[in-house]
Amino acid sequence: MAFQETVLGHKNAPTHDELQTIATLTVLRFVGPSAPYPNMSFELTNLSGLSHLSHLETIIVTHHNLESLKELDKLDKLNKLFVYDNQISSLEGIEIMKDLEQLYCQNNRITTLIPVQNLIKLQELYVHSNELTSLEGLSEEHSDLLKTFICMPNDKLHQREIIRVENTLGIRCKG
Repeated sequence: MAFQETVLGHKNAPTHDELQTIATLTVLRFVGPSAPYPNMSFELTNLSGLSHLSHLETIIVTHHNLESLKELDKLDKLNKLFVYDNQISSLEGIEIMKDLEQLYCQNNRITTLIPVQNLIKLQELYVHSNELTSLEGLSEEHSDLLKTFICMPNDKLHQREIIRVENTLGIRCKG
């Protein structure tokens, strides 16, 4: 239904040509009904329909009821991932995305950044308004390219952890 509503623009069963179009998409935008500019009339609860879309480079799935990104664990061509305003508790599934440059996952329930530890091409990382207690997962390898790191507010993130990241890793924590 999501593809019919957002990509195809009709509610009929997709034709063979339409299925081919979906299979080769490089950008996908699923924005839920509570967003300022939605393109969907219902909320998604999982991303299982995306797991075989290997050409995807940019995914925008915001304002839904997603709890997990595990279904994305085969999408190694992604360089932009926008999954803010969901119910995501873990970034598990993104570890394979070695070319990821932009990750916007604010306003979720994420507790750890460990899945980003090998994503050293990140240039923008938005993780504010989550449930982070640590910034473990970030390293000095991130400091060269990571120019925008928005991690505040995170009510459970202590000031000493922010100071540690800024002083030892050279990554500026912004809010």
